[in-house]
Amino acid sequence: MIVHPERVRAEARRILNTRYTEEDGWIVNSTLSWQPHLPDFIIDRYCGRNTERVVAVIIFEEQITHRHINRIDEISSRLTGHNFLSAGKIIIVPEGCDTSLIHSDTEILAV
Repeated sequence: MIVHPERVRAEARRILNTRYTEEDGWIVNSTLSWQPHLPDFIIDRYCGRNTERVVAVIIFEEQITHRHINRIDEISSRLTGHNFLSAGKIIIVPEGCDTSLIHSDTEILAV
């Protein structure tokens, strides 16, 4: 499987911007240039004193492993709490990736 990282990132951003619109109050932040311990995208919506947060991680491998699942779970729990409420977790994968290990609380976005 040939994966073009820039194409996957661009397509993921396009889909996330379509799904999480500014009109609905969402802000899609790409964290690709931030610290490596962050997800690839942090999507926030402010609701009064709270912030709803979705974290999205891009995986460029052919199969999702327990390490990938543990990573997004750890990131999500670290980036939520107090006034930050988890609104979801997304694993972004290339078409054809084996996603059979992903839990039902994590959305799969194949691009």
